[in-house]
Amino acid sequence: MLTCAVRLIRIMITSLKIGIKRPVFYGIVLILVLLFSSLFTVNRVINTFYIKNKISSFIYQKTGTRIDGSRFFITVFPQPSLTIDKFSFNADNKTDINIKLLKLNFNSQAIFRGKINISQIIISQPEIKISTPQKNHSMIPIDFSVSTHTQKLKKIFDFLPEHQNDVEITFNNFSSSYFRRMDGSVYLSKKDDTILRITIKDIRFKASGIYNASFDQNINVDSIELDQLKTILTLNSKDEIQGQCNFIAPKIKSKNKKILLDSDFIESVFKLSDNFYQIDIPSFKLNYPNGSVAIYFANDQIKKKSNIHFIGTNIHINKAKEMSLLFFKNNKITRSLFQILNNGRIPKIDVSFQGNGFKDLFTGNHLKLKGTIDNGLVNIPKTNLVASHVFGDAHIQNGILDINTNKAVIQSSVIEKGRLSVDLLNYEDHPFQGEFLLDVDLTMMPQTLISLLPNTLLAKELSMVHDVKGRSKAKLNLSLETISHALKVQITTADFSVTGNYDRIPGVIALENLRFEYKPDNIRLNGLTGMINNSRIYDLNTVLDFKDQARISIRSGSGIINLESMIPWLMSYKKTREMLSCVKNGGGKLQITSMDLSGPILKPDQWKYNITGNGFGIDITTQWNQDQIENLSCQFQVSDNFLNLKKIQATIRNLSWMEHFIKKKHFDSILVPFDLENGYFHTDTKQSFFKSNLNFTTGPKLYIDLKGKTLDLSALNTITFLEEGVSNACITFNHNTEKPLFDFNGILNTTTLNKIVIPDSYWAKKINTLTKGQPTLIHTDKNSNLHIITRQINLNSPLSHFGTFPLYNRLLPAKPIYFKADRLVTEKLTFTQIDTKVSFEKEHLHINLNTAFLCDLNTKGYINLKQECIEGAFSFEAHNKANIQDLLTCLFQKNDLIDGRYSLTGNILSNSPSKDLLNQLTGSFKLIAEQGRIYKWTLLSRILSVLNVSKLFKGNIPNVTQTGFAYKNISIEADIKDSRIHLTKAIIDGKDMLLIFNGWIDPAKDQMDLTCLVAPFKTVDLIVEKIPVINTLLGGRLISVPLKATGKLFDPVVTLLHPSAVSDGLINIMSNILNTPVKLLDKLSKE
Repeated sequence: MLTCAVRLIRIMITSLKIGIKRPVFYGIVLILVLLFSSLFTVNRVINTFYIKNKISSFIYQKTGTRIDGSRFFITVFPQPSLTIDKFSFNADNKTDINIKLLKLNFNSQAIFRGKINISQIIISQPEIKISTPQKNHSMIPIDFSVSTHTQKLKKIFDFLPEHQNDVEITFNNFSSSYFRRMDGSVYLSKKDDTILRITIKDIRFKASGIYNASFDQNINVDSIELDQLKTILTLNSKDEIQGQCNFIAPKIKSKNKKILLDSDFIESVFKLSDNFYQIDIPSFKLNYPNGSVAIYFANDQIKKKSNIHFIGTNIHINKAKEMSLLFFKNNKITRSLFQILNNGRIPKIDVSFQGNGFKDLFTGNHLKLKGTIDNGLVNIPKTNLVASHVFGDAHIQNGILDINTNKAVIQSSVIEKGRLSVDLLNYEDHPFQGEFLLDVDLTMMPQTLISLLPNTLLAKELSMVHDVKGRSKAKLNLSLETISHALKVQITTADFSVTGNYDRIPGVIALENLRFEYKPDNIRLNGLTGMINNSRIYDLNTVLDFKDQARISIRSGSGIINLESMIPWLMSYKKTREMLSCVKNGGGKLQITSMDLSGPILKPDQWKYNITGNGFGIDITTQWNQDQIENLSCQFQVSDNFLNLKKIQATIRNLSWMEHFIKKKHFDSILVPFDLENGYFHTDTKQSFFKSNLNFTTGPKLYIDLKGKTLDLSALNTITFLEEGVSNACITFNHNTEKPLFDFNGILNTTTLNKIVIPDSYWAKKINTLTKGQPTLIHTDKNSNLHIITRQINLNSPLSHFGTFPLYNRLLPAKPIYFKADRLVTEKLTFTQIDTKVSFEKEHLHINLNTAFLCDLNTKGYINLKQECIEGAFSFEAHNKANIQDLLTCLFQKNDLIDGRYSLTGNILSNSPSKDLLNQLTGSFKLIAEQGRIYKWTLLSRILSVLNVSKLFKGNIPNVTQTGFAYKNISIEADIKDSRIHLTKAIIDGKDMLLIFNGWIDPAKDQMDLTCLVAPFKTVDLIVEKIPVINTLLGGRLISVPLKATGKLFDPVVTLLHPSAVSDGLINIMSNILNTPVKLLDKLSKE
């Protein structure tokens, strides 16, 4: 019809052009009106019940859906079409489609040719209802088949005439529970590509509707929202879908309704087939997380490879962290990643997952990441270290995170270059390795190391370090091995300077040129130079080991130690405080030239060390505020086994520091101050020795040489006395017990000794007591014989200490001693003008007394001491001496006993064991005294007293205690045997009487037994009745009385004796005396 109308219109136009009359024109118009009116009339005719019923049956046959004829309408003009109102059908068991208006447009030209072609299918306001998917099944599974869906689309041709090759389906105002409106068209062709154009608005749907439960285990997406989606795609003959899709205002939300992704516009291109999917989303701007991102996804089922690739720019890490932790809900690698990486911005990032299929695509080991970091923040695992302002790049491959930075900050330290490698797949302990080149602010170093190495000995020591200042270039290595709880830390530094305090060392520590190296439980300090406790150190190389106990090892170094500050520090330790107990403080410096030391830091007594150096300007003060040592200088070498001091120079002002070696009375006797010069001291575990010159301010010099296990007096090896023009003597001590204690060589004047001891001190008193303040000269001759020459010597004090003097006493020298003295005092005896030779052999002592005066007695003799035997012989004599009282006073310290001139000769011999010496003396003596008086003699007093009391004589008997007993002559001759004095002749020729004694006296045992005859020289009346008397003398003209004296020497018992008890010898002596004519006549004439 339309063709006819068109032809009529063309005829009308032609008629007008050639001038046909108006009636003809109106006729044509009328024909056209009738023609068009017939078209509308035909529409009414064709929509009869019969025709609709036929059409309904046809639709049922094709679709299986019955449509009531009242619900559709057939139109012929202007476009042949079939319009169905409210068409519904079930596409499958879970999808219901309700169409408000379905219109099929037919090709009119095909109709004129007798064929029915549906040129267009128009679907208005369709509505799709999908039942809730079953568990573990998605409404649109990700692994859908493109060919299957293509075949489903082309099944539309099953509803069309067989001869029809293409059709266009348009739809509008399509709505569902997932979106508000969808408009679009599909061009289907049996020969050409299928083209689909769709615009969807206000999309809202749950993500669970498009993927299955296994996918839900990895992805935390709750819903997807878009303002609009526009896509155009083609299905080609290869069963491939290609096209592009634009998303306007897309939003993805997590199940807790937080936004995972937000953008204004996203465009994409894609390609889908049965075995291959590919979606490319060029870079688009994200509102959340901030930045831009491009996404590329591909899945090749033949090759069994899947990958998704994200390329982002200007991503804010914290936003990405929030999104990723929500999106990848069970992806531990993501969680671990963002536990490490925080804050900052990622200028560019490349993230991809590659797997063998979509199901395991998002597992941790399939993640690859490459990106840059600006101003980020990195938490270093297993530490409290946080790197901020990080600029660098990050990589993840095979679960290993590598972060490299060229700039970062840890507190006030700067990371100049760093690398952190973390095993993100080891979920238990995240083993990692880190290497950082740092510009370190040393202020934070102690606390940092404490946090890295908690509960270690090093951490304990570092807790005592504070107020640290300085910076250093350092290399930090951190690592944690799998299934390990111990963080491995390594630190090395370049040379740096630092100051700070360490509680174990007083004062500020300032170090420079220090190289620090730390490995687990091990610290190396190399090239250390600086100030420690006001002491300077140079190039010290130290190793500190904290594995089991804190240990130190110093292999090289030098320095200058300030004792003023070092001594208080040493005194803070118990061991050194005990060693330096007498020291209060000190000054001066020790210059260390080399050092080798190792051992437990807190146990100096276990250190192994070898230190050499020099000391100078050293002053030592004791606890008693006494300056002991001044200006000490020396070379030293000290180790755990020995101590060497060489070239010692010092002024010694007090010797109390020697009280551990020498008794106080000895060192208190030495004159101070004195100068110690060129000394040498050594001590080790076996022996010690000390050599030095001692210069006294008084002039003398001493050289001492000590050697022994301990440096006490027993260790003396050599002592030399020097005083110009006075003394030059050397005493060498022998430590071989088979030899004499010492050898003497040279000359020594005791005045030299007096100049080196303090007046009134112990040794000053000893010397003064021995020499009585007089100089004594001791010297050796060319044969090394010892000569002692003195004015006066007192042996009382030395002898009182020697006690029993053994023959093997090592004080006895090997060679003879020649001894001369003007005066020698021993016990109560005083010898003068002594000249003696003393010789020594093994267990044999020989004393040869050439001459000596004991009081007025000129004595000579010898003594041989051998083993337990004493052999000796001494003679003594005194001729015509003025007063015997002088002798008695000198010998017995008694006065007013007797006076008168005297002569005495005798000898004493001994050859007996020493224990019996006083009981086995032998000898003899002879005493003659003249013209004197006896003033005090107990025996004589007792004899006279008995005579007086007994009244044997009439007349006056002399009183000894008042006027004394005058005598003309005393003559005593006696023998000594077994220490008893046996009187062979004892006569006292007194003025008034004659006394004759016979018997013995034992001084050792304080006993006597004497018989005495007393004969008066006056005419007396004898009382014969009282006692018998001897009256035979001189024909009876002169009588004598016998008496007996026994008992103690100074308390004898005197009794009268019967004449018969008087020995003949005693009577004969008396007779011989009285019968001498001259003597008798002389006595009688005087009477």
